[in-house]
Amino acid sequence: MRYASLVIAGLVVAALAGTATGPVRADEPGAETAARSTLAQWIETEKVIARERSEWAEAKDLLEQRIALLEGELADVEARQAEAEQGLAEVDRRGHDVRREEASLREAARGLEEALERLEPRIRSLVDRLPVPLRQKIAPLAARLPRDGAGSSLTLSQRYQNVIGVINEVDKFEQAVTVTNELRELADGSTAEVRTLYVGLGQAYYVTLDGASAGVGRPGPDGWSWSAEPAIATDVAGAIAIYENEDAPAWVTLPVRIEP
Repeated sequence: MRYASLVIAGLVVAALAGTATGPVRADEPGAETAARSTLAQWIETEKVIARERSEWAEAKDLLEQRIALLEGELADVEARQAEAEQGLAEVDRRGHDVRREEASLREAARGLEEALERLEPRIRSLVDRLPVPLRQKIAPLAARLPRDGAGSSLTLSQRYQNVIGVINEVDKFEQAVTVTNELRELADGSTAEVRTLYVGLGQAYYVTLDGASAGVGRPGPDGWSWSAEPAIATDVAGAIAIYENEDAPAWVTLPVRIEP
């Protein structure tokens, strides 16, 4: 049966071949051999075609897989590129915000420095008019205030800390009663140790340790001025004793002068 099929196929091939070279008679000498040769060639051609088709199918599958892989890689690269572009845009936006904030801070710093340049001379002139105990307390801070027309090696923050530190100490002194021991020149020109009672920064009273002399102190544009008032010695000593809990609380009258 297979042989008959091959013969028929051979005859078909021979017939097809005969269309180009003329009809081939089966009873011609060598006709069967030619048919078999043609059939063998046809079979071999079919094998080559089948092999080529199989190899092409395999190559096509590999090519399609490679294309799919490259498309996936390309999509990943495009996604990464989009993410990077978005990140760069965010960096640019933040950089713009940072530059704008820096400019604002520089402007604010210039304003603060200008305010300091006006404030520091006023603080220094104030220090010179403060009572001795307070000046001694704030001396380290006051020493860091720049002199008139001189620059400062301190940072803006440090300069403000000095100014605020002085103001805080002045405010605390102003809100309190302070008793200190001082050396003071008396009306007769001698110098004696006295006890001084400061009522804030508005008034002060002193009395010598022996109670023989007393006086009143008041702030002025050139510092504190002191005047002798021996008559108030007992009252000043009593007020100091009450303040230091050495005597029971009692009314004490002391002279007060309020400058307009």
